[in-house]
Amino acid sequence: MEKIKFVIGGRTGDLFHCLYVVKNTCELFKTKAELYITNDFRYGGDSFLLPIEKTFEDLHPLITKQSYISSFSILNKDIQKFVNLNIWRPTIGIHRNWITMLCDVYGLPKSGKNWITSENYDKFKNKIVIHRSTRRHSLNFPWEKIVNNNDCIFLTSDINEYNSFQYKDKVQLHLWKNFLELANIINSSKIFIGNQSTPLALAHGLGSPRLAELNRTDQRFYIGEEKVLPNYYYFSDNLPGHIVGLDKFIKL
Repeated sequence: MEKIKFVIGGRTGDLFHCLYVVKNTCELFKTKAELYITNDFRYGGDSFLLPIEKTFEDLHPLITKQSYISSFSILNKDIQKFVNLNIWRPTIGIHRNWITMLCDVYGLPKSGKNWITSENYDKFKNKIVIHRSTRRHSLNFPWEKIVNNNDCIFLTSDINEYNSFQYKDKVQLHLWKNFLELANIINSSKIFIGNQSTPLALAHGLGSPRLAELNRTDQRFYIGEEKVLPNYYYFSDNLPGHIVGLDKFIKL
């Protein structure tokens, strides 16, 4: 079968979630994907946070490593006959989580298999890798217990995130250079811990053990996925968390 074209707008976290659609569609039709990113609002997506050329440069090593990707490009002209990876956006009010939403919108079966692959770095083996963006925070997430009782490394590409982290003096800092490096580090760690931002979306796709700090406003996108995806744990401020088995990875 001929390759399938996919078009997606920002943000990078959304892109990593939507690679679930790309991988499973390609497996279903036994073909590969031509993936295009765009800031053109006519396709129904958001814009990327950084300039699209920089985003493409940062994404390229990881995206082209995926076995189901034939090519990866910035969309610079209109194309015909493609899968629009932005059409889920108008449906977010009626869906509970990412997996349910994407499978419903794109007619795919639910799968607990990881949809992003990466390599391992020995340096980060058995390390607790953490990240926290400057938004989407929980009021009661046990950050203090985590950093006090575990050997943690804070990952970021934005030093402002590290500087705003309340417990930065208790953790090592590592500035990642591109998404392939970020994926390799997450994939190598004992567990990834983070809030609802791009690194958590990437950890989700990798299937790495991960603990999510869920923000009450947007948490529904991640609640219930533990029924499908393995190695996934979370805390919520106002709903029961999912932490059974978490003690295999961290001390609280």
